[in-house]
Amino acid sequence: MINRALTRLKTVQILYAHYQDETSTLYDSLKELEKSLEASHELYLHMLALLTDVRYYAERRAESIELRAQRLRTELEEKPYDAYLAENKLLLMLQENKELEAFKAHRRELWAVGDTFLKRVVDLFVQSNLMGEYVAREDRSFEADRELIRALYKQLLTENEDMDEILEEQSIYWNDDKDIVDSFVLKTIKRLNEKDNEDTPLLQAYDEGEDPEFGAKLLTAAIKRCDELRDMMSERVRGWDFSRVALMDILIMQLALAEVLTFSEIPLNVTFNEYINMAKCYSTPKSGHYINGVLDSIVKGLKAEGVIAK
Repeated sequence: MINRALTRLKTVQILYAHYQDETSTLYDSLKELEKSLEASHELYLHMLALLTDVRYYAERRAESIELRAQRLRTELEEKPYDAYLAENKLLLMLQENKELEAFKAHRRELWAVGDTFLKRVVDLFVQSNLMGEYVAREDRSFEADRELIRALYKQLLTENEDMDEILEEQSIYWNDDKDIVDSFVLKTIKRLNEKDNEDTPLLQAYDEGEDPEFGAKLLTAAIKRCDELRDMMSERVRGWDFSRVALMDILIMQLALAEVLTFSEIPLNVTFNEYINMAKCYSTPKSGHYINGVLDSIVKGLKAEGVIAK
């Protein structure tokens, strides 16, 4: 699940931190990058674990509702929605997944069963219109259960301020991970089917074909060739003045040029698009257009000189 898009994002963050801390060495920054990428996969597993905790909490609450009715010698007018969550086939499959079970056994929990936050999530799920529509349809197939959880997650957990606060308190690496991690959680939910079992693998840290060393190579090139890359910018852009350019713009261009010069197999348009989009999110409103112009000018010169051939 750690693809190049996520790695680029993490690398520019570490590069920024590197230049903010005058004592930071290349080794220090490489270790931070490694920790940051590992944390992204950890967050992915935590979010899947949350779904199993939701099921467990709903099960306990459904049992409590039933026991209370028995004590009062009354019959429930309708099956509590918590019971539907407790019986959800997709959630039961995740609970039984050996990989996720092992993760939960060896990692600290972010949300204990008695936590107020977990209760709020279960409340959001059972009170959602999505749950009411699911119950009314009376379709209890695996596909229906899976789509319910996917829809609930997408609608109620991808933009959740309470969760964002919890994640920010837990790890400095998770501030910007949530959107990307959510996409992988939803991908995981969508690809599970009723033929899967407890041995079904979840998304691994690196997919087959991904280079685990991509980020380290990119960061190393950007730091070691810093003077060369910045001279390249200054020589090819008329009126260049570092004091008037946002630091993040400089770092994004530095990283983009490091990628262009280090990874000949990556098409230029891919590199350009990735870093221009990054600039739109992490720098000024005009940064994307500006960076595109600067990189285009530099690359044209490098091609004319025969430095790059792509």
